[in-house]
Amino acid sequence: MFTTTGKSRPVIIVGGGLAGLTTALALHRAGVRCFVFEQQEELTAVEPSAAVSLWSNASAILDRLGAGTKARMHGMPTLELQIYDVKNRTLLKKWDLLKEHLFYNGTEIVPVPRDILRQILSELLPPDTVFFGAKFQSYLDRGSYVQVKFDKFGEVEGSVLIGCDGVFSKVRKTMGISLEPEYAGYTTWRSIVNFSDSKNFPFFTGKEIWGAGSRFGTLVVSPDRIYWYAIANAAPGQIFLRPFRPQLLQRFQGWPFLCEDLIRNSNEFDIRRYDVYNWPALSNWTRGRATLVGDAAHPVTPNMHQGTCMSIEDAACLAQMVSKYGLEDNRALELYSAVRSRQAQSIVLASRAVGYWGSWQHPAALNVRKLLLTYPFIYWICHKLLKRSNAEFKFPFTIPFTSL
Repeated sequence: MFTTTGKSRPVIIVGGGLAGLTTALALHRAGVRCFVFEQQEELTAVEPSAAVSLWSNASAILDRLGAGTKARMHGMPTLELQIYDVKNRTLLKKWDLLKEHLFYNGTEIVPVPRDILRQILSELLPPDTVFFGAKFQSYLDRGSYVQVKFDKFGEVEGSVLIGCDGVFSKVRKTMGISLEPEYAGYTTWRSIVNFSDSKNFPFFTGKEIWGAGSRFGTLVVSPDRIYWYAIANAAPGQIFLRPFRPQLLQRFQGWPFLCEDLIRNSNEFDIRRYDVYNWPALSNWTRGRATLVGDAAHPVTPNMHQGTCMSIEDAACLAQMVSKYGLEDNRALELYSAVRSRQAQSIVLASRAVGYWGSWQHPAALNVRKLLLTYPFIYWICHKLLKRSNAEFKFPFTIPFTSL
């Protein structure tokens, strides 16, 4: 099956989602052998009804890994964003996303179905890299290597352990890092629906509708598919039982741009719901021979569509540090953590702020929010974040990946 003992111990990655697969591919391109262990029994078991927004910071990296063009073939670029209120009044008339992103990184925003991106990344990896049905149990740091225990595969030795197992990471907990989340006060639903209406949902245009404590957004994935997401305030511990559609139809009744039609045409069991949490910042993601990538390191709210993009940035930065400094000691892991924790935190805080504004319900607060949502303010925030990403993140690419 695989050999993990001896001098050429592989990197052990826990979690076969987008973070884990991108990390594996980046390490592979850097000439580092690795194995991915995923607790799901098969690749298709992970969320076929959601899309990820590939912003220019992520697309530039995927291009270097050989996955960018393939991924963008399955999505439609989002060239502008419009924001409205529930009475169809314009809050943000047009934010030119194409101009902004081409200026900094050379590619546009493209929403891509999550399951397709996962498949693309998986197919670019060498055979027998990803192992399914492997539930992580524990690990021991032996100084120069790690011993990782899985329920199905037993004990596996590796050079380092990388936790890519999501917001409630068991690897993070086993590393001795305890984070207590705070409920953000709202929950979210999302799905991809077969729907075509170029009048209400023009190609290349993202739309969001902001109400009192509720939001509804859409991105056109293809001419006949739309990704929609809904966010609404909810009491702590509030229970939402299926079917979700009647609840959503009642909550978003009368909202503009056929929100109800999108919900009504969605397959009930393709709708996913998640409570949203704010997590404490983690300044150091590394402990000895173990480190974290993606949501395991920096859980982020979904308000800026940056979770997957940040994971892709993590993966590239980690691979470049390993390529430069090797794995003889922990220097590559420690430098990766120091660089990326600083960069990621700005996005986490900005996304948290957007979620806070979105939860406002009082009429006076809504008037203030209307001012905050004016074009110059939103432009300024995202302009600064993109500029920072461009200035601080491009340096790892001075170390080339190995040829494809």
